This record gives sequence, structure tokens and C-alpha cells, in this order.
Amino acid sequence: TRRSSDLKMNIKDTIRIAALNVFAAHILPVGEAGGLAAAYHFYKKLGVDREKFIFLSLSWGIITNGMLLLLFFLPLFFLSEVHIPINKSLIYILLIIGASIATIYVTRKILFTKLEKALGKYNWSTHLFSFIRKRDVYKNMFFNHPKLVIQALLACLIYYASNIATLIFAFLAFDTFPSLSIIVFAYAASLVFGRITLAPAGIGAAEATLILIFVEYQIDPTITVGAVLIYRLMSFWLPLPAGFLSFYSLRKDTNKAVLFQKDL
Repeated sequence: TRRSSDLKMNIKDTIRIAALNVFAAHILPVGEAGGLAAAYHFYKKLGVDREKFIFLSLSWGIITNGMLLLLFFLPLFFLSEVHIPINKSLIYILLIIGASIATIYVTRKILFTKLEKALGKYNWSTHLFSFIRKRDVYKNMFFNHPKLVIQALLACLIYYASNIATLIFAFLAFDTFPSLSIIVFAYAASLVFGRITLAPAGIGAAEATLILIFVEYQIDPTITVGAVLIYRLMSFWLPLPAGFLSFYSLRKDTNKAVLFQKDL
């Protein structure tokens, strides 16, 4: 007899859930939250418990967002010809964020106790607090598999690089090629500001950010608008059919697994 806890993930399931994650993030509100909700639904049916899903989501978030921040800040070292203004408001915001992070870190034990007391009545919180208590175990699990971490970083880099290449070819379609540093910076900035808006896949904010940055760097406005629209067509709309098919494929397979277990 095969139980749900005995189910093993394979590369096919992982790819389908990844495609579904992109699909859900593109059509559901609150940015990446929609993708996480969809992924959790099918991971649960495939036998991944909540605590392990928290670990998977956190690891994924650290790797993808860490790589994104690198892509955002690294090009700035090659854009010395343009001065990026830093006003007092930005400095104050950064100071407030830094002070908040420091306060949370110093008072983390007190906050954990209060949160556990306040949220302990909810069933879902049990898995969250269990994960926090066993964070050292999961941290060791993460760092004890350097090859897997490197593979995840490479996969993340390939994903971002494919999008950057799409943006480059969109400009080449108009016989224009902005410098690589500008393209990488504009791409990363569009993702950062798109996530801040919490819109599905940053729709609206991502396009506006790309256009404003390229125009600021003296790229022809007409060409910029055309290239950005082509890029967003490729990166936003084309993945939707693949995600749609992944959803029905996963639902079909997981429903079969549930019925099989009930029959047993």
C-alpha cells in the first residue's frame, strides 16, 4: 500500500509546479503570494508536508531574491556616466528599514514567544513554529548540500538570463542594442518595483519602470516602447498556456493518486 507520505517528487512534478507557479503569479493578485498558494496546494497533494513546504519556499525566496538583488546592484558599478540621485527621503527610508530589522533581531525571542501565544490557537501556526524551532536543522540541511545549492543558483541564473536575453533580442528587432549593464539594471529594477506594487507579475509597474529607465539612458522612446511591449508579450503572456496545461495535468494526476489511496 502506498500512502501519500510515501510519494516522491520527481523532475516532472517539479517542472509542472514551477510552470504553475509562474502562471498563478501572473493571474492572481498580491504578487508572488498567488504562486505560493498554488504551489502549496499541489505540493500537499504530492505528499510534501507544511513544514517542508515552508523550508522549500524560504530556500527558493533566498536564492531568487538574492540573485535579483545582485543583478540590481552590480550594474550600478558600470553606470558611472549617469549619476543616480539619492535624496534624503530615500536615506530615511533605508535607515528606518535597517533600524526595524535590527530591532526585530534583538527582540526575536520575545517576539517569538508573543507570536506563539497569540497565534497558537490556529492550526496552521503549529507547522510554522515547529519550523522556527528546528531552524538549525533546516539550516544545516541547506548548507550540507552545497552541490544542490549551486545547482539551484545556476537554475535561477539561467531563468533570469533567459529573460534578459529576451529583452536584448526585443531591442535588436529594432536594430538597437543598449549596453548590457543598462539592460540588466532595467530588468532587475522592473522586477523589484513590480513586486512592491503587489500586482500580478508586476503588470503595469514593470513596463513603466523599463520604459522610464531606458528613456533616461537616452534610448529612443518609440523603440523603447516597442521593445518593452515585445518583451512583456514573451515573458508575461506566453508562459500562461504552459502554466494552464500544468494546472490540469497536475490536477488530473493528483486526483488519480487520491482516488487510488481511497480504493486501498
